[in-house]
Amino acid sequence: MNYLNCYSELGANEDQIFNYIIKNLRHSNRTFDYFIDWSKIFHKVKNIEMELNLLNYLIGKEDIKTEFKELIKKHPSVVNVIPILVAIRKKSVEVLVDYRGDDWKYKKYSFRKKSSYTEKEIEDIIEFCDGIGLLKLLKNKQIKNIVDYMIGLEVGIGTNGRKNRSGFLMEKITKW
Repeated sequence: MNYLNCYSELGANEDQIFNYIIKNLRHSNRTFDYFIDWSKIFHKVKNIEMELNLLNYLIGKEDIKTEFKELIKKHPSVVNVIPILVAIRKKSVEVLVDYRGDDWKYKKYSFRKKSSYTEKEIEDIIEFCDGIGLLKLLKNKQIKNIVDYMIGLEVGIGTNGRKNRSGFLMEKITKW
């Protein structure tokens, strides 16, 4: 522990300070605010709620690839939310598509917001969604509502924020 000169001015030595801190530590600083920042989660979901509801259209569709293609053509904004459905914040991702030879092959998939997509771009988007299992999940009705799914996903992603909230709470407690 870094020994501060102010402690010696108060007449305490390093061992006394260390023992005092250890003796007064609490086993947790978790208040109810520690667990989930609901306002942040609902704010993020609200920003993409329309696109998520448009994707709900695909749930249970037999010919999901054709339906998805038509959905992208009519509502290209749905493409922009695809990465977040698998907890990716970036709008493009590179995927290792062939690793069997000496020369591994990667393919880049883009989900950048556009007013329309080419046939090739749409095919790539569908290929990605199929490859990650999203289309199967929707076709087989394993997700009943994508908005609700997204709320759950954001809760999971938000667990990293607990570290920040924990630090903030400790700061609040020590100021009290």
